[in-house]
Amino acid sequence: MTNLKTYRNELDKIDNEIFDQIVKRLKIIEKVAKYKIENNIELYHPQREKEMIKNKIKLAKQYNLDQELAEDLMKFLLKYSHKLQNSIMTNDK
Repeated sequence: MTNLKTYRNELDKIDNEIFDQIVKRLKIIEKVAKYKIENNIELYHPQREKEMIKNKIKLAKQYNLDQELAEDLMKFLLKYSHKLQNSIMTNDK
């Protein structure tokens, strides 16, 4: 019989994997910001972001996940992405 400690260990492992993916995402965001600087592209693209959120809500539905969770998570990731890109783009000018 699996005990609580085993479940918690599994959750800790998954959390670590999530953080690994976030670090990878942030490294790509840095590259995107530099690309935008080099190509004189604006930071904010509302249509792209709407499409990203819509796609993740659709994906959540396919996985039978809470669609509000998907939307909130994407909005949080995009908000942090803006913050990071803005910082990079402001400091590199």
